[in-house]
Amino acid sequence: MSDRYRTITAELRLIRGASILVRRRQGGEVFVPRSVIHGGDDLRLERVAVGAEITIRVMAWKAEELSLS
Repeated sequence: MSDRYRTITAELRLIRGASILVRRRQGGEVFVPRSVIHGGDDLRLERVAVGAEITIRVMAWKAEELSLS
């Protein structure tokens, strides 16, 4: 995998058209724009239940900005 993405694991709290809400492992919730989620992972989000733990690839700069990495 390239250095462009960071793999994160979090609890899925909400899915919106342009973003998802996740609960970070270290605490707190943040919105993640779907535009910074790897395309393959974004497609899988529609099949995941809210409340489930998810592992997704997020662009590195955004993962760091949101304290997800």
